[in-house]
Amino acid sequence: MPDSKEYLQFLKRVPLFTGLPEQDLERIAGTVKERQYAAGEEIVQQGRPGFSFFMILDGGVEVRRDGHVLRALEPGEFFGEIAVLDDAPRSATVVATRPTTCLAITRKDLVDILKAYPEIAVRMLGVLARRLREWEDRYLPG
Repeated sequence: MPDSKEYLQFLKRVPLFTGLPEQDLERIAGTVKERQYAAGEEIVQQGRPGFSFFMILDGGVEVRRDGHVLRALEPGEFFGEIAVLDDAPRSATVVATRPTTCLAITRKDLVDILKAYPEIAVRMLGVLARRLREWEDRYLPG
Protein backbone atom coordinates (compact mmCIF):
# COMPACT_ATOMS: atom_id res chain seq x y z
CA MET A 1 0.00 0.00 0.00
CA PRO A 2 1.48 3.37 -0.99
CA ASP A 3 2.29 5.94 1.66
CA SER A 4 1.53 9.66 1.68
CA LYS A 5 4.80 10.42 -0.19
CA GLU A 6 3.66 8.18 -3.04
CA TYR A 7 0.22 9.81 -2.93
CA LEU A 8 1.97 13.15 -3.24
CA GLN A 9 3.71 11.96 -6.43
CA PHE A 10 0.35 10.91 -7.89
CA LEU A 11 -1.26 14.23 -7.02
CA LYS A 12 1.54 16.14 -8.74
CA ARG A 13 0.44 14.52 -12.02
CA VAL A 14 -3.18 15.65 -11.68
CA PRO A 15 -3.86 18.82 -13.69
CA LEU A 16 -6.28 20.16 -11.05
CA PHE A 17 -3.43 20.23 -8.55
CA THR A 18 -0.58 21.15 -10.92
CA GLY A 19 1.14 24.29 -9.79
CA LEU A 20 0.10 24.03 -6.14
CA PRO A 21 3.00 24.41 -3.71
CA GLU A 22 4.42 21.21 -2.25
CA GLN A 23 3.11 22.01 1.25
CA ASP A 24 -0.45 22.36 -0.12
CA LEU A 25 -0.13 19.06 -1.95
CA GLU A 26 1.17 17.42 1.24
CA ARG A 27 -1.95 18.59 3.10
CA ILE A 28 -4.17 17.16 0.38
CA ALA A 29 -2.15 13.91 0.19
CA GLY A 30 -2.78 13.44 3.92
CA THR A 31 -6.51 13.02 3.20
CA VAL A 32 -6.15 10.46 0.40
CA LYS A 33 -7.72 7.06 0.95
CA GLU A 34 -7.18 3.94 -1.10
CA ARG A 35 -10.33 2.16 -2.32
CA GLN A 36 -10.77 -1.13 -4.14
CA TYR A 37 -13.55 -2.08 -6.54
CA ALA A 38 -14.52 -5.43 -8.03
CA ALA A 39 -14.90 -5.89 -11.78
CA GLY A 40 -18.33 -4.62 -12.78
CA GLU A 41 -18.77 -2.47 -9.66
CA GLU A 42 -20.10 1.06 -10.15
CA ILE A 43 -17.81 3.66 -8.62
CA VAL A 44 -19.85 6.70 -9.65
CA GLN A 45 -23.46 6.53 -10.83
CA GLN A 46 -25.03 8.82 -13.43
CA GLY A 47 -27.77 10.95 -11.93
CA ARG A 48 -26.54 10.54 -8.35
CA PRO A 49 -24.36 12.99 -6.44
CA GLY A 50 -20.64 12.39 -6.74
CA PHE A 51 -18.61 12.94 -3.63
CA SER A 52 -15.05 12.04 -4.47
CA PHE A 53 -12.17 12.65 -6.81
CA PHE A 54 -10.49 9.43 -7.94
CA MET A 55 -7.15 8.49 -9.47
CA ILE A 56 -6.66 4.97 -10.80
CA LEU A 57 -3.69 3.12 -9.32
CA ASP A 58 -4.34 -0.32 -10.78
CA GLY A 59 -7.04 -1.84 -12.97
CA GLY A 60 -9.27 0.15 -15.27
CA VAL A 61 -12.67 1.75 -15.63
CA GLU A 62 -15.14 2.77 -18.30
CA VAL A 63 -16.99 6.06 -18.27
CA ARG A 64 -20.55 5.52 -19.52
CA ARG A 65 -23.43 7.87 -20.24
CA ASP A 66 -26.91 6.50 -20.86
CA GLY A 67 -25.41 3.03 -21.32
CA HIS A 68 -22.86 4.10 -23.97
CA VAL A 69 -19.13 3.89 -23.31
CA LEU A 70 -17.59 7.36 -23.58
CA ARG A 71 -14.04 6.31 -22.81
CA ALA A 72 -11.86 3.87 -20.92
CA LEU A 73 -9.46 5.04 -18.21
CA GLU A 74 -6.29 3.25 -17.15
CA PRO A 75 -3.83 3.54 -14.23
CA GLY A 76 -2.59 7.09 -13.73
CA GLU A 77 -5.78 8.65 -15.10
CA PHE A 78 -8.41 10.32 -12.95
CA PHE A 79 -12.10 11.19 -12.82
CA GLY A 80 -14.52 13.15 -10.64
CA GLU A 81 -12.58 16.39 -10.99
CA ILE A 82 -15.69 18.57 -10.73
CA ALA A 83 -16.93 16.54 -7.74
CA VAL A 84 -14.37 18.21 -5.52
CA LEU A 85 -16.23 21.48 -6.03
CA ASP A 86 -19.79 20.42 -6.81
CA ASP A 87 -21.82 17.54 -5.38
CA ALA A 88 -24.58 17.82 -8.01
CA PRO A 89 -25.69 14.63 -9.78
CA ARG A 90 -22.97 13.13 -11.96
CA SER A 91 -23.28 13.26 -15.72
CA ALA A 92 -21.83 9.76 -16.24
CA THR A 93 -21.45 6.36 -14.61
CA VAL A 94 -17.96 4.99 -13.94
CA VAL A 95 -17.64 1.19 -13.77
CA ALA A 96 -14.58 -0.91 -12.90
CA THR A 97 -13.82 -3.13 -15.90
CA ARG A 98 -11.52 -5.34 -13.83
CA PRO A 99 -10.46 -5.32 -10.17
CA THR A 100 -9.44 -1.71 -9.64
CA THR A 101 -7.66 0.24 -6.94
CA CYS A 102 -8.15 3.99 -6.78
CA LEU A 103 -6.89 6.81 -4.65
CA ALA A 104 -9.88 8.84 -3.50
CA ILE A 105 -10.26 12.23 -1.91
CA THR A 106 -13.71 12.78 -0.48
CA ARG A 107 -15.35 16.09 -1.09
CA LYS A 108 -15.73 16.55 2.68
CA ASP A 109 -12.00 16.07 3.28
CA LEU A 110 -11.12 18.49 0.54
CA VAL A 111 -13.68 21.05 1.73
CA ASP A 112 -12.21 20.80 5.24
CA ILE A 113 -8.74 21.51 3.84
CA LEU A 114 -10.04 24.42 1.77
CA LYS A 115 -11.76 25.91 4.82
CA ALA A 116 -8.57 25.65 6.83
CA TYR A 117 -6.38 26.91 3.98
CA PRO A 118 -8.50 29.17 1.73
CA GLU A 119 -5.46 30.12 -0.33
CA ILE A 120 -5.44 26.55 -1.69
CA ALA A 121 -9.04 27.01 -2.86
CA VAL A 122 -8.12 30.19 -4.73
CA ARG A 123 -5.24 28.42 -6.49
CA MET A 124 -7.37 25.36 -7.30
CA LEU A 125 -10.18 27.49 -8.74
CA GLY A 126 -7.65 29.23 -10.96
CA VAL A 127 -6.34 25.89 -12.22
CA LEU A 128 -9.86 24.58 -12.78
CA ALA A 129 -10.85 27.72 -14.71
CA ARG A 130 -7.83 27.27 -17.01
CA ARG A 131 -8.71 23.60 -17.54
CA LEU A 132 -12.32 24.45 -18.39
CA ARG A 133 -11.15 27.04 -20.93
CA GLU A 134 -8.80 24.47 -22.49
CA TRP A 135 -11.62 21.94 -22.62
CA GLU A 136 -13.93 24.47 -24.23
CA ASP A 137 -11.32 25.41 -26.84
CA ARG A 138 -10.67 21.74 -27.62
CA TYR A 139 -14.21 20.41 -27.72
CA LEU A 140 -16.35 23.45 -28.53
CA PRO A 141 -14.42 25.32 -31.24
CA GLY A 142 -15.68 28.62 -32.59
